Amino acid sequence: AMQMELDMYPYVVAKDIYLVETSSGHNLITSDNPVGVIPLKPPHPFYGGGGIVGSMLALPISPKRALLLVNPDTIIPTNVMSPDNVSIVNGSTYFHAHRFVFSNVKSSAIQEKFNDTKAGDGEKVVVSSPFCRAAARKKSK
Repeated sequence: AMQMELDMYPYVVAKDIYLVETSSGHNLITSDNPVGVIPLKPPHPFYGGGGIVGSMLALPISPKRALLLVNPDTIIPTNVMSPDNVSIVNGSTYFHAHRFVFSNVKSSAIQEKFNDTKAGDGEKVVVSSPFCRAAARKKSK
Protein backbone atom coordinates (compact mmCIF):
# COMPACT_ATOMS: atom_id res chain seq x y z
CA ALA A 1 0.00 0.00 0.00
CA MET A 2 2.82 2.41 0.81
CA GLN A 3 4.38 1.87 -2.60
CA MET A 4 1.10 2.80 -4.27
CA GLU A 5 1.02 6.10 -2.37
CA LEU A 6 4.62 6.79 -3.35
CA ASP A 7 3.80 6.03 -7.00
CA MET A 8 0.83 8.46 -6.92
CA TYR A 9 2.69 11.26 -5.13
CA PRO A 10 4.13 12.97 -8.25
CA TYR A 11 0.68 13.10 -9.86
CA VAL A 12 -0.95 14.62 -6.79
CA VAL A 13 1.67 17.32 -6.15
CA ALA A 14 1.60 18.31 -9.85
CA LYS A 15 -2.03 19.39 -9.49
CA ASP A 16 -3.14 22.98 -8.90
CA ILE A 17 -5.01 23.62 -5.64
CA TYR A 18 -8.16 25.74 -5.44
CA LEU A 19 -10.07 26.78 -2.35
CA VAL A 20 -13.74 26.94 -3.31
CA GLU A 21 -16.91 27.87 -1.43
CA THR A 22 -20.48 26.70 -1.79
CA SER A 23 -23.33 28.98 -2.72
CA SER A 24 -25.70 29.91 0.09
CA GLY A 25 -28.02 27.17 1.27
CA HIS A 26 -25.86 24.29 -0.02
CA ASN A 27 -23.56 22.45 2.38
CA LEU A 28 -20.78 19.98 1.86
CA ILE A 29 -20.59 16.78 3.85
CA THR A 30 -17.50 14.86 4.85
CA SER A 31 -16.82 11.29 5.89
CA ASP A 32 -14.35 8.86 7.38
CA ASN A 33 -12.75 8.69 3.92
CA PRO A 34 -13.14 12.29 2.72
CA VAL A 35 -11.00 12.57 -0.41
CA GLY A 36 -13.11 12.15 -3.52
CA VAL A 37 -11.67 11.18 -6.88
CA ILE A 38 -13.98 12.77 -9.45
CA PRO A 39 -13.43 12.05 -13.17
CA LEU A 40 -13.30 15.22 -15.27
CA LYS A 41 -14.58 13.42 -18.36
CA PRO A 42 -17.16 10.63 -18.65
CA PRO A 43 -15.41 7.27 -18.20
CA HIS A 44 -14.42 5.44 -21.35
CA PRO A 45 -16.70 2.40 -21.84
CA PHE A 46 -13.73 0.03 -22.15
CA TYR A 47 -10.92 1.67 -20.17
CA GLY A 48 -12.95 3.29 -17.38
CA GLY A 49 -11.95 6.53 -15.66
CA GLY A 50 -8.66 8.37 -15.73
CA GLY A 51 -7.61 7.47 -12.19
CA ILE A 52 -5.68 10.13 -10.28
CA VAL A 53 -4.15 11.57 -13.45
CA GLY A 54 -7.43 12.24 -15.26
CA SER A 55 -9.48 13.22 -12.22
CA MET A 56 -10.06 16.04 -9.79
CA LEU A 57 -9.45 15.39 -6.10
CA ALA A 58 -11.98 16.99 -3.76
CA LEU A 59 -11.51 17.40 -0.02
CA PRO A 60 -14.34 19.09 1.89
CA ILE A 61 -12.75 21.02 4.78
CA SER A 62 -15.91 22.63 6.18
CA PRO A 63 -19.63 22.75 5.32
CA LYS A 64 -18.94 25.73 3.04
CA ARG A 65 -15.39 25.14 1.73
CA ALA A 66 -13.44 22.49 -0.12
CA LEU A 67 -10.00 22.05 -1.59
CA LEU A 68 -9.99 20.98 -5.24
CA LEU A 69 -6.84 19.56 -6.78
CA VAL A 70 -6.94 19.67 -10.57
CA ASN A 71 -4.51 19.21 -13.44
CA PRO A 72 -2.76 22.44 -14.49
CA ASP A 73 -4.59 22.43 -17.83
CA THR A 74 -7.99 22.44 -16.05
CA ILE A 75 -9.43 25.86 -15.34
CA ILE A 76 -11.73 26.42 -12.38
CA PRO A 77 -13.62 29.53 -13.56
CA THR A 78 -14.94 30.64 -10.17
CA ASN A 79 -14.30 29.98 -6.52
CA VAL A 80 -18.05 29.51 -5.84
CA MET A 81 -19.42 26.00 -6.35
CA SER A 82 -22.79 25.65 -8.04
CA PRO A 83 -25.46 23.46 -6.38
CA ASP A 84 -24.76 20.83 -9.07
CA ASN A 85 -21.06 20.78 -8.21
CA VAL A 86 -21.86 20.51 -4.49
CA SER A 87 -24.01 17.47 -5.35
CA ILE A 88 -21.14 15.92 -7.33
CA VAL A 89 -18.66 16.38 -4.47
CA ASN A 90 -21.19 15.13 -1.91
CA GLY A 91 -21.99 12.12 -4.13
CA SER A 92 -18.31 11.25 -4.24
CA THR A 93 -18.15 11.59 -0.45
CA TYR A 94 -21.09 9.20 -0.02
CA PHE A 95 -19.52 6.76 -2.45
CA HIS A 96 -16.10 6.70 -0.78
CA ALA A 97 -17.31 6.69 2.86
CA HIS A 98 -16.49 3.53 4.75
CA ARG A 99 -18.82 3.78 7.76
CA PHE A 100 -19.63 7.41 8.59
CA VAL A 101 -20.84 10.57 6.88
CA PHE A 102 -20.69 13.87 8.78
CA SER A 103 -22.81 16.96 8.28
CA ASN A 104 -23.45 20.15 10.21
CA VAL A 105 -27.21 19.73 9.72
CA LYS A 106 -29.47 16.87 10.75
CA SER A 107 -31.10 15.70 7.55
CA SER A 108 -33.06 12.59 6.70
CA ALA A 109 -32.04 13.16 3.05
CA ILE A 110 -28.36 12.76 3.94
CA GLN A 111 -29.11 9.56 5.84
CA GLU A 112 -31.16 8.20 2.92
CA LYS A 113 -28.48 9.01 0.33
CA PHE A 114 -25.81 7.35 2.43
CA ASN A 115 -28.04 4.30 2.95
CA ASP A 116 -28.70 4.15 -0.81
CA THR A 117 -25.02 3.63 -1.62
CA LYS A 118 -24.58 -0.05 -2.28
CA ALA A 119 -22.67 -2.21 0.15
CA GLY A 120 -18.98 -2.20 -0.59
CA ASP A 121 -18.89 1.10 -2.49
CA GLY A 122 -16.49 2.65 -0.03
CA GLU A 123 -14.45 -0.43 0.73
CA LYS A 124 -10.78 -0.59 -0.06
CA VAL A 125 -9.83 -2.87 -2.93
CA VAL A 126 -6.45 -4.55 -2.74
CA VAL A 127 -5.08 -6.06 -5.93
CA SER A 128 -2.55 -8.81 -5.64
CA SER A 129 -1.22 -9.96 -8.96
CA PRO A 130 2.10 -10.91 -10.50
CA PHE A 131 1.47 -8.03 -12.93
CA CYS A 132 1.43 -5.37 -10.18
CA ARG A 133 4.58 -3.24 -9.92
CA ALA A 134 4.90 -3.88 -6.17
CA ALA A 135 4.62 -7.65 -6.68
CA ALA A 136 7.19 -7.52 -9.47
CA ARG A 137 9.63 -5.60 -7.27
CA LYS A 138 9.31 -8.08 -4.42
CA LYS A 139 9.80 -11.00 -6.79
CA SER A 140 12.95 -9.50 -8.34
CA LYS A 141 14.65 -9.01 -4.94
